[in-house]
Amino acid sequence: MKRVLWIIAALILFSCGNKNTENRNLIDIADIDIDTDIKTIHVYVALCDNKYQGITPVSASLGNGKSPNTNLYWGALYGIRTFFKKSNEWEFIASLNADKKKNILERLVFKHKEENYILVADAYDGQYIRNCTIDFLNSSGGSSKEAL
Repeated sequence: MKRVLWIIAALILFSCGNKNTENRNLIDIADIDIDTDIKTIHVYVALCDNKYQGITPVSASLGNGKSPNTNLYWGALYGIRTFFKKSNEWEFIASLNADKKKNILERLVFKHKEENYILVADAYDGQYIRNCTIDFLNSSGGSSKEAL
């Protein structure tokens, strides 16, 4: 059941699209030049939080929405960070500074080893699931654009 909930949460908080084609410059991430025609995948994850989300409680470490390292949706065995770092298909590029104003605790960037894809994953403080959902919807609707 936990795995099903994680998959549903990941699907709800998943956004995919093309980079802005108005800016044809190259983006430099960790000394790797990436063409702006690359497709980007932006994953929004509100960390599992026993205290604020009204979910079926999990262990204290898995359900601490302020601790990405042990969180069920991020640092645990099948969490986003762990899954993509162990993947043979994705290369870890960078861990970028967290955006405390947006309640993002960690941002990771991965590049697909064979396809022209970049994956950006944001771990939101679990208390701010609403902000995470709003950012996802704004991004999906095209009203919020970010440059790395």
